[in-house]
Order: sequence, then C-alpha cells, then structure tokens
Amino acid sequence: MATSSPLAVEIFGTCFAWYANSNGYPIRAVAAYAVFGVTLSSFICAVYLLLKYVFYRKKRLFSLKNEVERKSDIGILKKLLKTAAPITASSLVMSIVGIIDLFLVMRLLSGSSDFANDQYGAYSALATPIFNLPSVMIIPIATAILPVIAGAIGKNDGKKVQDSVLYSAKLCVCIATPCALGLCFLSRPILVLLFEDSAAAKAAPMLSALSSAVIFM
Repeated sequence: MATSSPLAVEIFGTCFAWYANSNGYPIRAVAAYAVFGVTLSSFICAVYLLLKYVFYRKKRLFSLKNEVERKSDIGILKKLLKTAAPITASSLVMSIVGIIDLFLVMRLLSGSSDFANDQYGAYSALATPIFNLPSVMIIPIATAILPVIAGAIGKNDGKKVQDSVLYSAKLCVCIATPCALGLCFLSRPILVLLFEDSAAAKAAPMLSALSSAVIFM
C-alpha cells in the first residue's frame, strides 16, 4: 500500500471531487473535497505504515550471517552523492522547465494580461494535472521492477536485465497508449466530469494536444 500511495491519492481525490461536482457544489467546494480526499488517503497510508511498524518491528529483516560490509564514511558519502546527484539534477531540470514554460506561454499568448492568465490557468490547473494522471499508474511498475533489475545486475546477468527492461517498457506502453487515446478523444467529457463546463471548454483542446506526449513521458 505504501508503494501505491500516489495512486490512492489520485483515486480518493478524484472520487471526492466527482461527488462534489455531481451534487452541484461550487468549484471552490469541489476543490475542497478533492483536497480532503488527498488528505484522507495520506492519513490511511500513514496509519497502515504505523500499524505495520508496531506489529512487525520485532521481525528480523536481515540475518547476522549476511552482515553488510562496513565502509568508511568517505566511501558512503561518495556512494550517496553518486546516487543522489541524478535525482537532484532531474528535479532541478523539471523546475527549470516549469519556469521556462510559464515564461514562454505568458509571452506568446496574445491579448490582455487577464486573457493570458485565464488561458494559462486552464492549462496548468486543469489540463496538466489530468495529463500527469497516467504516469501515476506507472509508478508501481517501476517500484516492482527495480529490485529485479538490481538483482540481475548484481549477478551480472545481462540478459535478464535486458528482458526485464523491455518487459517493463512494453507494459508501460500498453498502459500509456489507451490513456493517450482516451485523453485525446474524450478530453471534454473527462474535464466536464471534474470541473465546470466553461472551464472544461477552455482546457479540453489543450488536453487533447498534450495527450500525444503521454506515451513518451
């Protein structure tokens, strides 16, 4: 459950937002319901982890016969930096891309500043979150396949590494392709389900244009 918590967050938030929207609540109430769903799912995951810790903390996870070889502090620091550097760099790149995206979109949108803010709000607050939704379903695959690949690398089994990577890539494509087609042709109904008609009408063409990138992402 801990590894699938992002999916649980999306499901709870979407269900609560759908309930509020189907009952005719104003958009601010729909947003509040969505936040409440996210908060509730995070709380459930936290309770699950706490209970698991309480009931299983006495269980030995590693045998004393298989002690990890101790390394110097410098060695541990180098290994930590080697692992953390790519993750930090990727997060930095995503932040920079977001800033560039905001700068370019706001400059290229013609008309008044209110029009530009309105269009960019529809893009960033409506179209982009729905566009990112399919990637949440890929996280459990990545979490499950990582130990298999790491174990194969440790055994110098190149064929298993290649087969595992190809299998996971094919599985991701099998999930992403229908999602991309659905977001392309059903962008308006999907957005109407979650948001007001006027807001959905603005964001639907943007979501259809973004949908082709779902497979590559």
